[in-house]
Amino acid sequence: MKLSHAFDNWDEAERTYRANFPRANMMNLTVDQFCSPEQRGNYVSDILHLSCPCQYYSPNNTRRGTARNDESNQAASFCVDALLKKIRPRFVHSEQTFGILRPAHSQDFNMFLSQFTDRGFSVSWQVRDFKRDGLPQPRRRLLVNAAA
Repeated sequence: MKLSHAFDNWDEAERTYRANFPRANMMNLTVDQFCSPEQRGNYVSDILHLSCPCQYYSPNNTRRGTARNDESNQAASFCVDALLKKIRPRFVHSEQTFGILRPAHSQDFNMFLSQFTDRGFSVSWQVRDFKRDGLPQPRRRLLVNAAA
């Protein structure tokens, strides 16, 4: 697999990505900036991996509106349709906190999934504890796969 493009607006993530994938085009952008018409380029790809900021949905975020960037982190989950339109992938893999499955966020989770199904993708998802894969501590994550 050849990684061709990536974007993130967190400097630390950008530096790490550039160190690990020096040949890929790494852009310091928010998802709405990337999806804007002003961001021109050929970004069509067979596979898209996305990890929306998940602090808003984290079980550790117990007081809504008090965490930094709550509103923009939540909004990033609703940019999937724009990403699908711009990148036109055949397969999408997404990873985020399992907290979005809590009853308080059920509407957001359904809206997240509908962005795929409305574009004709078949979607499956599961919660996986990465401790089973060798991580030294529990880390439960929601994994979503979508295929066109």
